[in-house]
Order: sequence, then C-alpha cells, then structure tokens
Amino acid sequence: MSLPFQVVEEANQPFLKSCRHGDLAQVKEHQKAKALDQEILTLGLKEAARGDHIETMRYLLNAGAKPQSPTVVDEVHSAEAVKALLDNGLTFETQLHPLGTVPLVWVSLCLPVVDHTD
Repeated sequence: MSLPFQVVEEANQPFLKSCRHGDLAQVKEHQKAKALDQEILTLGLKEAARGDHIETMRYLLNAGAKPQSPTVVDEVHSAEAVKALLDNGLTFETQLHPLGTVPLVWVSLCLPVVDHTD
C-alpha cells in the first residue's frame, strides 16, 4: 500500500534532504539503515535531479529509482543528468506525458552545440 505523498515525504525527510543537497555519503547511510522502496528512491532521484547532483542520481538509479518518472524528468537541467537517466533505462520512446511528448529542454540539451561564428 502506498502512503500519501506528504506522509511519505515527512517519514523520509532526512533522506530526501540528503538527496536534495547531493550528500551522497548521507544518502548511502539512509539507504543502508532503512530499506527504501522504489517510490522513495524515485522521490530522492527527483530531489537530486533538481540540484543537478549527478553522482547522487546515479547511485539512486542503481539502487532502484525509476528513471521514467515524469516528475524526475521535469527536474533535469543538464545534459549529464539526461545521460544518467538514459544510461539507466529511459529512452526517448518512453511515454513521459499524456501526449507522449519529449520535454523541449531535453531536446535542447541533447543537440550538439554548433558554433556559427566561423
């Protein structure tokens, strides 16, 4: 049974705070001390993505966080974060939103940089 979001977040606030700040050592300690389910790991991934904490994101993905979560995808701000999600099972074919669209920020992050000054 899944708990309401507020209850889950309150019960795991120290873990989520560590994810938000990219404190990988503390994230590992929380994971070791308490078996965290995929839902909590994915909430942590969202917090790590929000702060662009790539190593924390990779750790959470390896621990079982869901890279296909639209709430995680919406927090991604760098090409390296996109790569971390793609390396862990997210594809551009994954339906993230009701219309199956890819967020525009992803398109811009994944396009090669072209220098038009020459």
